[in-house]
Amino acid sequence: MRFILFFTILSILCYSTYIRNDIWKDKEVFWRDCLKKSPKKARPYNNLASILIKKGRYRDAKKLLLVGMKIDPLDDRIVNNLGLIALREKDYKKASDMLLHALYLNPKNIKAMNNIGKLNLVKGNIEEAKRGYKRIINIDPTFFEAYNNLGYIYMNQRDFNKAKLYFEKALNINPLYQDAYYNLGLLYLSKKDYKNAVRYLDIAFKINSKKIEILYNKALALMFAKRLDEAEGCFKKLLLIKPNSFKYLKATSLLYLTKKDFSKAIKYLRKTVKLKKDFYKGWYNLGYINYIQKDYKEAKKAFETTISIKPDYAPAYYFLGMIYYKELNKDKAKVYFEKASKFSSDKWIKDNSYKMLRSLK
Repeated sequence: MRFILFFTILSILCYSTYIRNDIWKDKEVFWRDCLKKSPKKARPYNNLASILIKKGRYRDAKKLLLVGMKIDPLDDRIVNNLGLIALREKDYKKASDMLLHALYLNPKNIKAMNNIGKLNLVKGNIEEAKRGYKRIINIDPTFFEAYNNLGYIYMNQRDFNKAKLYFEKALNINPLYQDAYYNLGLLYLSKKDYKNAVRYLDIAFKINSKKIEILYNKALALMFAKRLDEAEGCFKKLLLIKPNSFKYLKATSLLYLTKKDFSKAIKYLRKTVKLKKDFYKGWYNLGYINYIQKDYKEAKKAFETTISIKPDYAPAYYFLGMIYYKELNKDKAKVYFEKASKFSSDKWIKDNSYKMLRSLK
């Protein structure tokens, strides 16, 4: 197993650029050419649509599939692809109808079974999805997506050993399968094994750098591993692609808080609360930075905004109490320390609030 994965990693580093840049482009050109030469056959319509689905071009794919269906209404592959598009577009009733019809036309259509498994996952039918994926493996032990999907289920059930086993089985069958590397990265991220998380997320991103969610999770793993400069480089790339992404701005502000680069942390926090005015943790972090920089006026504004959004947020009450205590306004300090102790489930906040209340007597 270790030898296979080691060899895989080396292969990917050499080969993934070709895969990323050429293979789907070449296949699209090939099937467009087939379509011109055989416009009365259903197969070119379905195969070209399959490529467009991978690219997220669902409308164009659907047009091709509907033409193909007129040529051959009994082509279960076309019906399955229409079901997959409905699934991606969150039309679950239509997805179910199409996928079940594909299986009616061909009870051995593994891809339709796999898509039904995905539909069951979306609908929360976890055990049914699990049984379905195991049936697929019994029918076709080389269908690597089923192993990956089973691994995903076990990972979400926090059975990490089983999840890892299934991801590795998927990679033994297809050593260039990005989803399995990505999921292994997420698995190690969940286990707080940040070194391995970075390793597998990096491989996944090298296979297809267009999937920027992989880069985001790699940035998080680097940040949690205290490899802060590398994480910063990843977040900069993400914000070049999506400069107004709340998620990316929030994570970037956390990075600069961790680095104690407070001017940059404030810059990104202000962007987050501008995008999402009810982001109380953003307001709280702004208050906290201003508090430790002894800008009590700005800290007060931010903490007061925090509790206007979330009236039971104890840390904001605690630091407001501390500000009024430093300003010798004991009555107001007492009010805020009492609220902090009332709302807090955090031992440190609760104990220190009681301590400050005792000192005010």
